This record gives sequence, structure tokens and C-alpha cells, in this order.
Amino acid sequence: MVSLNVPIASPPTSPTPAAAGIVPLALIATALAMLAVACGSGALEAPPFDGVIAASDFAVGINRVPFVLANVDGDRIEGADVRVRFSLLTEDGAHAVAEVDAAYYEIEGVTPHVHEDGLAHEHRAVRGFYVADGVDLDEAGVWQMAIEVTSNPSILVSVGPAFSVGSALRAPGVGEAVPATENPTIRDVATFAEISTRLVARDDLHQLSVAQAIAAPRPFVVVFASPRFCVTAICGPVTDVVADVQRRYGDRANFIHIEPWDLIAARDEGRLIASAAMSEWRLPSEPWTFVVAADGRVGARFEGLVAGQEIERALNEALRR
Repeated sequence: MVSLNVPIASPPTSPTPAAAGIVPLALIATALAMLAVACGSGALEAPPFDGVIAASDFAVGINRVPFVLANVDGDRIEGADVRVRFSLLTEDGAHAVAEVDAAYYEIEGVTPHVHEDGLAHEHRAVRGFYVADGVDLDEAGVWQMAIEVTSNPSILVSVGPAFSVGSALRAPGVGEAVPATENPTIRDVATFAEISTRLVARDDLHQLSVAQAIAAPRPFVVVFASPRFCVTAICGPVTDVVADVQRRYGDRANFIHIEPWDLIAARDEGRLIASAAMSEWRLPSEPWTFVVAADGRVGARFEGLVAGQEIERALNEALRR
């Protein structure tokens, strides 16, 4: 079923010049063109649409490409059957290389809100997105997506967006040993707010540093996200997803949350400066989620939106080793 009634959020404000080295996800999601074609009934029955890529770190080889779809009115297209064709753009035109079906996922973010009378309740928001996984991009350069959405009895096709593929990844790749980061834990600070901007009193994501998790004989998940100071406006839901997975896998794997920005500069000066951990992991954006095997090497990497099912599949694979 296709839903066209969920407004898409406005693009987040870009970071200050201090964070100019970080590439906001929205900046790499510029659409080059839009083309809507209806098949089956022979008539154009739905509005044209466009895709927005929710990641920026792509390199030659196998890639995961998350994206959202919206029509020209800004309404999200959710729950559709989607197929994506990837083409390399050259001086001779577009050359189709890979074609895959996209999986649809939904994640639920929970934001506690405290009223003036002291009573608290939770705001729950569901976000839907698509993932084209296992995409083999075999050459560095500019690539473009052609997205086919099936909505009985019509098929709509949109050409775009375009994105850059480098010769090498910036953030740690699958199989790479992760840095032994000495991020502070709850035992190293006086208050939870010193190490997290989540609107909770406390959680179970700050018990270990990455260095300690590497030394432990089990896989672990590390999420870099700032629910309060998020450039991409999706850090809160992604952190909630990781916390939810932790509740089911916490007896078999370790889980770590790290704020990507220097919280003192963000709170006191309104500047977004990459934290030492973010720089050490070479992260070009946020949020990021990594599943790390017991040997300290990346088993899976997820930039931007990630579903609990994706993390769990990677964790199950790491636990089988």
C-alpha cells in the first residue's frame, strides 16, 4: 500500500563554519531532473515525486543507499514497491550498471516532553524510508538513481537524485579495525547530561568505552548521534532504535552511544565542533551506527536512517562467528 499523507520535515539548518568539514546529508541529495511515467491504465494518476538520499559516504564497491521519497507537495511516499536503477554519469551520458529492489522500513522515535506542571508524556513519530542494499558501484564519479514506484495500476518513474562515489570510504569500512576510542562512560562524569543529549534520566548505552568493548569477548554496537544538536534531524529516532535493540540483545552484545559534537561548545557557544571521537572515526556526517564483531572489526555500517531489523541482522551474523 502507498501512503501519500505524511509531511516531510524541512531540511535542517547547516552547521556553523566550525563544522564546515562535515557534509550535511541534505547537501548531497540534489535532484537533477524529474520525470513521471504512468503505465497500466495509460493515464498519469499520481503526482511526480523525487528521492532524497540519506547518506553521503559512498565508495567503489558494495554500498547501502538509504533514501526517502516525496511527491511535489512534500508528502512522503511510504510503503510502496520500489525498484532502483543506478547509472554512472559520463560525458557520453548515463550508463546503467546496477538495478535492485529497495526494502521499506519504519522506525519510531520517542521524544519525552515535560509540561509546565511537571507532568511528562511521550511524543511518538514514525518515519518511513527505503534502502537499496548490496549496490555494486564499480567506478568513482557521479552516479544517478532512477526510481520506479509501483502503485496499482500505475508505475511512476523519477530520474534523480545524483550523488558522488569516491575511490575510498571516509568512515571505517566493513572489515576495518575500529579505533580504540576512550569515550567517557557514566562512571567518568558527574551527570548523565555531560555525555548525552537524550531526554531521559539515564540509559544503558554509556557503560563502556569503545576501548573496553574491544577488550570484551563479544560484539558491540556503537551509535554516533546527538538527539539535541542533530544536523540531519534524525539522531533522536536512530538513538531510540539502538536503545530498543539493546533491550533485546543486551545480554549478548554491548551497546555504546557517543555524542558526535563537543557538547560544551554546542551548549555554551552554539557552535558544532566535531568531538574527538567523531574525528577519530573520520565521520563525515551524523548519525552513524556500526556493528562491530568480537575481533574489533566492522561487521556492518549504517549512515543516517537505520532500522532495528538491519542492526539485528548484522548482530546475528556477528554472534554466529
